[in-house]
Amino acid sequence: MGFNKVVFLIFGVFYSLLALAHEDNEFLYFEAIKKGDFSEVMRLVDAGVSVNASDSEGNTGLMWAIAKERRDVQDFLLAPAQNSNVNIQNKHGETALIWAVEMGDLESVSSLRQRNANANLATYVEKETALMLAADHGFYYTLGIVLDLNPDLEAVDSRGRTAVMRALEKEHWGIVLKLGTKGANMAAAYRAKPFMDWKAKNDQQVWRQRNPRERLCGKIFRWIYNAWDGWE
Repeated sequence: MGFNKVVFLIFGVFYSLLALAHEDNEFLYFEAIKKGDFSEVMRLVDAGVSVNASDSEGNTGLMWAIAKERRDVQDFLLAPAQNSNVNIQNKHGETALIWAVEMGDLESVSSLRQRNANANLATYVEKETALMLAADHGFYYTLGIVLDLNPDLEAVDSRGRTAVMRALEKEHWGIVLKLGTKGANMAAAYRAKPFMDWKAKNDQQVWRQRNPRERLCGKIFRWIYNAWDGWE
């Protein structure tokens, strides 16, 4: 075997071992985040693991820090020095912002607002944005923070529903009012009646992060809807 081939073989083995070690470190990195082992996370990042690394499903360390409510890890990953990409989408199109909104995690959503997260990125199949999810879940304060990121109010999901349509469907009246004052197309939302179930509910719905004005807003919008329906 020639000298050049031997050198090439040695370097090939060396880089293969480095790649395996790097993969092992990435696995340990995600495990450390899930366990909340902050010192181990820092050690692995110092050892060369990218803060933008993703697991087999495309989930980043930031997503897992949000899901596991590891606030110290989130702050570390979102520090300017780490240069984290907060807009990475996983295999389903979900972003860190979408995960935070789904959890109703005000603090995480606020942190992502400071990093100018893209609120218009949508999931691949359902075409859901962070604004739609906040509206659908009735997360009034979370929605307020998402609105600061200038989302597209008229973006539609896979069923053709905007955020305000989804809020109307769930009778989240405070959110309907808020989206209306921000410029959402209310006329189109009310004309989308076939998408919605307007049957009266026997039990009053309880939402997390309810705004104290929800009941009043509900009465106002029920009156508006009934009046609008009468005009048609």
